[in-house]
Amino acid sequence: MILIQKFHRNYFKETYLQKMKWIIPILGLIFFVFSCAEDNTEIIPEADFNISSTSIFFNSNEDMQQIEINNYGSGKIKWSVAITSGDFVNLRNSQGEIGAESNGSIIIDVDRQNLGEGVYQSELVLMVASETYTITVDVSTIPSMSLDFSVIDADYSGHLNAIIAIDNTSQLYLIDPKNQFVQTLDLEFPSNCLALSPDGTKALIGHNYAYSIVDLIDFEVERVNGLLIEVFDAVYANDEWIYLFPAEDQWVSIHGYNVLTGEELTSFDNIYEKTIVKKHPSENYIYGISINSIPKDIEKYGFGNRPERLSETPYHGDYPIGVDLWVNGEENYILTQAGTIFNLSESPVEDLTYLSSLSLSNSYIQAANFNHSRNENYLLVSSNNFQESSDLMIYSDEWDLIDQVSFPPVEYDHQLTSEFRGQFVFFNTLGDQYYVLGFVPENDSKAAIINYQLK
Repeated sequence: MILIQKFHRNYFKETYLQKMKWIIPILGLIFFVFSCAEDNTEIIPEADFNISSTSIFFNSNEDMQQIEINNYGSGKIKWSVAITSGDFVNLRNSQGEIGAESNGSIIIDVDRQNLGEGVYQSELVLMVASETYTITVDVSTIPSMSLDFSVIDADYSGHLNAIIAIDNTSQLYLIDPKNQFVQTLDLEFPSNCLALSPDGTKALIGHNYAYSIVDLIDFEVERVNGLLIEVFDAVYANDEWIYLFPAEDQWVSIHGYNVLTGEELTSFDNIYEKTIVKKHPSENYIYGISINSIPKDIEKYGFGNRPERLSETPYHGDYPIGVDLWVNGEENYILTQAGTIFNLSESPVEDLTYLSSLSLSNSYIQAANFNHSRNENYLLVSSNNFQESSDLMIYSDEWDLIDQVSFPPVEYDHQLTSEFRGQFVFFNTLGDQYYVLGFVPENDSKAAIINYQLK
């Protein structure tokens, strides 16, 4: 019995060991095969994309724009977009999928039918892959025009229905704000000031030690004359005579030139340097203020046989004047930058006497224009010499305030700027529109024009 038990133990032990000799290698082989097998788990590539913009601006003549989504990754991405505010914005597509190394577009339309005059804002929420973006959409109903130059002086040619402007380089610009067209003419010298002929077909440009006459019809330089003075301001008095006002030498003469014969006349009476001048619409007189004189006075100059100083305001500092003036020939008064108004009269007793003052709340007039057909006066008003935004104040001919217009932002490269400051205001020939020419501080003070429809 003991022998049998021993036999069984030895038998099972030997059998077990023999089997294990085969099982262990087999198990090892199986483990090796599974450990070396390829991992079939799907790896989702990391999203790599960008969107073209999170801020969209619609000019008044634009009805459709789009946002581009560029997928740079090796996998597809999904996107969706929804309008959260602004029922004047519509989406042509609200969701989609973009393949690897491909791109897609979100198309945005605007409907201005129920919008008044102004700039309106809408917001969209865009989801791309796992990222969320807020898209601002600004929509303007006011036509504007961005320019790639700064303006130091400008006037309006009714004959051409265009703004004529200069910068401080050697170029003159003819700007059609309605059709948003700019024509550029190279001048021989950098410019200081600009004046138009009475019919608006020629431009006089003052330089340092020269002046130029430009034919605006043929758009070419007609004449360049050398001078012994630096020209600060100028008047194109009539078809024959121009008058130039020097910038330096403190007490200076007015220089008159006959553009037909080349004849030169200088004034007997000295005036003070850096005098800003405006012509009376009758073409009989010029009025000026020297920006360097203390106190400030308005002077009246006549043409006659030669330019001469005829009279001046009798107050010598009693009333604030500022350093600019605008002549209203039909109503016979001068409006000054400080808002003080003086009479114009052929009577020496009444001429340049005090008439009234505007309440400008410590502000100054930067530009003015008079719409005689509507009996309205348009003033660009700002404080601290352009250091703050200017508004357009519209008055009746009795100086009752009719409206105050704050300027909307304007667009540069489809980006909305934060501020626009007006420098000039002009009326078109038909009298149904006016244009405010100004600049944008954040864009290197480059110029822009806002068009308004007269109501």
